Amino acid sequence: FAGLTDNATGTASIAASSFSGGIYTFDVTDTAAEGPVTFTATESVLTKSGTSAGVTWSPDVIASFSVVASPGSLSAGENTTITITAKDTNGNTITTYDNTADIDLTQSGGTGGSITWSGTGVTDLGTGSGTLAGGNFSNGVAVVYVNDTVAEGPITFTVTENDSGLSRTGTSGGVTWSPGALAYYTLTPDTTSPTAGNASSITIRAYDSYNNQITTYNNANQVDITQSGGTGGAGSPISYAAGGGFAGLTDNATGTASIAASSFSGGIYT
Repeated sequence: FAGLTDNATGTASIAASSFSGGIYTFDVTDTAAEGPVTFTATESVLTKSGTSAGVTWSPDVIASFSVVASPGSLSAGENTTITITAKDTNGNTITTYDNTADIDLTQSGGTGGSITWSGTGVTDLGTGSGTLAGGNFSNGVAVVYVNDTVAEGPITFTVTENDSGLSRTGTSGGVTWSPGALAYYTLTPDTTSPTAGNASSITIRAYDSYNNQITTYNNANQVDITQSGGTGGAGSPISYAAGGGFAGLTDNATGTASIAASSFSGGIYT
């Protein structure tokens, strides 16, 4: 048969004089898994018509996984949710899919030992990788979780299927972990043995509870500096001054000092 024009809108037209013996046959392809879809033929002048029985297209075999990580930006120690969806070559979700063999869970761009995988059926291997045991998909979808205690990224996550031996895969977009809230300071002197009357330059750095330096930190409140082991009180021989490029320090003349709010830069004060 000939004379058919696909209108690229889910409709078509058959040219005049295209039937043969009162019959016309055409093929319909649908890349979406959907249905039942019915088809109606309408004669354009006499407006006589007829409608087919419903046709249902099902997903094809698995071709890949869609791997979506959300959220894509979070703080160290928080979980991102990884949603894994089985897809055919046309991007249809295979709602009947369920893995029979372990699925490999891997990452790229992160520090292996700090990344942990969790969720139903998940085994964390302690190296930044994990496995998802068979039988843990529902309607073609599985959900797992990833935690990273290091402030780093973007990190991508890859899922690899072993059922068919064809290593069908999918990879997420990048996820970035940032430092968490302030947990403590470190104070590092540039020398621990200056002679009397000379300065030791001490740098304060801000860290979160996972030991990530908070490079965006700027103190919202006053920071008090005290000492132990030296002579304090009125007339103390210990004095303080802001280091090069820093300001906001007040020497209390008692062996203590105060740093005004918003005096840190890049999470550091010297």
